[in-house]
Amino acid sequence: MLEKIFGKKSTGVVYILSAGFILLALGGAYAAYFAAQRGDLYALYGMTAFSAFELLIISLPVFLQKKLRLYIPPAIEIGLCLYSALFFAVQLAEYAAALGLPLAPAVASGFAVEGF
Repeated sequence: MLEKIFGKKSTGVVYILSAGFILLALGGAYAAYFAAQRGDLYALYGMTAFSAFELLIISLPVFLQKKLRLYIPPAIEIGLCLYSALFFAVQLAEYAAALGLPLAPAVASGFAVEGF
């Protein structure tokens, strides 16, 4: 089934894991916002829009392959999925640090500086 949609099974697995991570991280941001009862609602809206944009970006190669019959190498698709998920993880860490959650690593200018 995954081969029919994505071309390769490994590409489909990475896509599903990346999309699942983005959606779970967005759910975690909402849970952190409502549990902490502080933070900026506009930042939460921005994170929602950003996650929708990320899902659109990682779905674009699949759409281009199926509808326009363009060949996109699996390495590009996998790289795009992993980059999107990791970039979203950094954004989520910055959001958690802004809320002052104790599990968030210290973040300075987009890079985690402690805990690695």
